[in-house]
Amino acid sequence: MTGADMFTRYFMTSVLATLVHYMVLALLAGVAGWTSGPAAAMGAAIGGVVALWGNWHYTFVERRRESTLRRVATRFTTVVLLSALLQGLMVQGFCSQLGLSVLPAQLLTTLLLFLLGYGLNLRWSFA
Repeated sequence: MTGADMFTRYFMTSVLATLVHYMVLALLAGVAGWTSGPAAAMGAAIGGVVALWGNWHYTFVERRRESTLRRVATRFTTVVLLSALLQGLMVQGFCSQLGLSVLPAQLLTTLLLFLLGYGLNLRWSFA
């Protein structure tokens, strides 16, 4: 599989995980009354579980022979937890410091963390 193929698969898996993330964010912030930061962090964590499953079974399937699921899951979870923390901090900061509403703040945060996550997962989690 080429690097471009892997990036495309990572993107597709991330889109699915992001949809789950945004649904959780919308439900928690819009229906349950959570503030934007914790709602974004919870959405990121749940979306991360979807992303691990998709990346293990679809994106980095060729690398599975080199790693155990336990090792990959531990590393991937570290990246997800870092991303969840950054999600909460960045969304809260974009909302409170820049005056963005939660959706634009979440979109900007997602783009930035997508690029960071791909690099970390390619070079460390699934290495």
